[in-house]
Amino acid sequence: MAFGHASGTHVSQIDLAADAKHVVAIVGQDVQAVVLPFLRIPPQLMGNVSHNAGGFGSIREAAAGWAADELEPLQARMVKINGWVDDEVIASTPMRFLH
Repeated sequence: MAFGHASGTHVSQIDLAADAKHVVAIVGQDVQAVVLPFLRIPPQLMGNVSHNAGGFGSIREAAAGWAADELEPLQARMVKINGWVDDEVIASTPMRFLH
């Protein structure tokens, strides 16, 4: 696993990278700020609390945007497996909100 380093690229062993303190020492910032962008999930949907007064915005809008951009295309791709196996082995429903 490679992280940016002042003198270039720093390569660490995978078992060391699992240690959050090691990652913070290499990256020099909060692990959450480094990992969250790669998850492609809005932070408010994961229960994260904003560290500033502006906050993350509406949870409902974030969920709707994430569903349209990430969830629905993934569901559509997975449903194609049904055609490959000639049976309905995967089913999906659109994301809906309770209130």
